[in-house]
Amino acid sequence: QPDKLAKTKGFGAIFDRFGDGDSAMDRWLVSIKSLPIRHDERTFFQVVPLELSDSAKASLANTGPVPAQSAQLFSRRMTSHYESLLALTFGKPIVPVAVAADGAKVAGNAYVANIPDCLGTSSQLVLPDPSYKMRLTVDKLTDATIRHDIASTDNGQGATEVQTEFAYGGRFRSEILQFDSLNGDKPIDAHVFRFVRSLRFSGSREVDKFDQFSKLTSNFMKELLDAYAFQKRDWVKDNISASISDKKQKDPARIAKEWKVLLQDTMKVAPAPQGADVGGR
Repeated sequence: QPDKLAKTKGFGAIFDRFGDGDSAMDRWLVSIKSLPIRHDERTFFQVVPLELSDSAKASLANTGPVPAQSAQLFSRRMTSHYESLLALTFGKPIVPVAVAADGAKVAGNAYVANIPDCLGTSSQLVLPDPSYKMRLTVDKLTDATIRHDIASTDNGQGATEVQTEFAYGGRFRSEILQFDSLNGDKPIDAHVFRFVRSLRFSGSREVDKFDQFSKLTSNFMKELLDAYAFQKRDWVKDNISASISDKKQKDPARIAKEWKVLLQDTMKVAPAPQGADVGGR
């Protein structure tokens, strides 16, 4: 292991070689200049820890005998996944949220950075307040097992093949909140969606329900954020929840138009175009 003097010389070799095109520092400068970093960025997002209804918690509790597969673990994992997808889809800075073991948000926005070789001591990093928050609530998770008997020949003669279909569905409430430290966060967009996926296998097979509910929620998050970013009317039409009675809240064209004003004009979210998917075509 290098001693203190060797470490000092090592750092000096990096930071003292400005202008040397072959140095690590100059190579880093060339690469960092090519990144699309906006120094005047004013819009920051944060993900509220995933919320689970009592019904959803009960569904997760019945997924299997593995103790580690808890509702709290589900919430933490999905919250972290939602953060990653949000940053990738919206192309905006994310203020990370700290989630406790029980799935609750940890208060505060200060983080301690311990880099003794550079700073000589620990330093506190205070993150900016988020401009907007994304909140997702899982209202319901459900599953069903269906048996399909399929004839092995066109004329129906011969042995019958057995296929098992595992269907998974969920009802999700998605909200966008405007941050307000004085009066509390203000909801500026809220919709309820349903989302369904299924798997088919020949014969009998054991399927991890906890894992499938996680995949279902992950896929929903990805498609939801894409629908937000590109105002996908068709996706809204296919996935808006039947539990909504107000026709205005179920109008895909109206929802897409409102999202365009909110996401593009107000939040300045401008992700890369997706060809035929732009505008819900």
